[in-house]
Amino acid sequence: MEKVFYKTSVFKGMALILGAFFLIRVWLACSLNLTQDEAYYWMWSRNIDWCYYDHPGMIAWLEYAGTQLTGMYTAFFVRLPVIFLSLGVSIAAYITSYDLFGSHERAAATAVLMNIIPVFFIGGIMAITDIPLTFFWILSALFLIRLIKTKNPVYFYLLALSLAGALYSKYTTMFLIFGVVLFFVLSPNRCTWLKNPHLWFSALFAFLLLTPMIWWNYHHDWISYRFLVNRGAIPQSFSLTKLLDYFFSYHGAQFLLLSPLIYIAVILTLLRVAKRWLSERDDGVLACLALSVPALLYFSYLSFRTRTHPN
Repeated sequence: MEKVFYKTSVFKGMALILGAFFLIRVWLACSLNLTQDEAYYWMWSRNIDWCYYDHPGMIAWLEYAGTQLTGMYTAFFVRLPVIFLSLGVSIAAYITSYDLFGSHERAAATAVLMNIIPVFFIGGIMAITDIPLTFFWILSALFLIRLIKTKNPVYFYLLALSLAGALYSKYTTMFLIFGVVLFFVLSPNRCTWLKNPHLWFSALFAFLLLTPMIWWNYHHDWISYRFLVNRGAIPQSFSLTKLLDYFFSYHGAQFLLLSPLIYIAVILTLLRVAKRWLSERDDGVLACLALSVPALLYFSYLSFRTRTHPN
């Protein structure tokens, strides 16, 4: 009889490492002052709303929970919800990897590796929009993989819920939603998926969850939409020098945020996985590609045209 996963030595070792990372983040959160972005979002938390000028409201809600609800107005309590979400990211990554590959060792390595990547190690304490986005992005991947493996319709609705949570975290979630749609369109089993009424009911459920966001933007002259369009606008003047500057500054930042070896490994792995899907047409492999490649391709393309932030 297979040993229960949380009783395995691999899981216990991973739990100790993740616990150490959690304590380090707690210590850093207590020791460091808020950054400008964190203070900016904290001001949001004092005026709760569905959305704000440049982002949806999730980060404000989290900071509200950490400070206003507890009555503790310190940098640590501003960051506390995000620190727990960082731990949640690691656990969700472990479960997703295990569901995909059936290996506790590989799943534990995935969770630990995420925590030593510079952008996540440092960003895991910062009360900014990227950690909630990462949490709901990986949670969406988990629910999609569970849906593929079990065909249990409850995962349609959990996926809709996590997609809504991601979109309330950051508008970049549009690439995640596009990836989910792309999966259902390209899947070899698309006829089965697209004829399933739970798919359409869960899409309606997600739309209803997002109605307050749409209503807020409608009553504020679509200000968030116009901000995003202007931010991604292509400069009128353009030259080869600017092209090289934009492209290499963006990818150079990725080398620093992920580390050079990991960034190269990610690109090579995606190419290998794409080749595998073309030969096997496996839904699990397709899900991995659909939830990652569209965003990476778009921002790589955009980095040829304009200044693109690494996050």
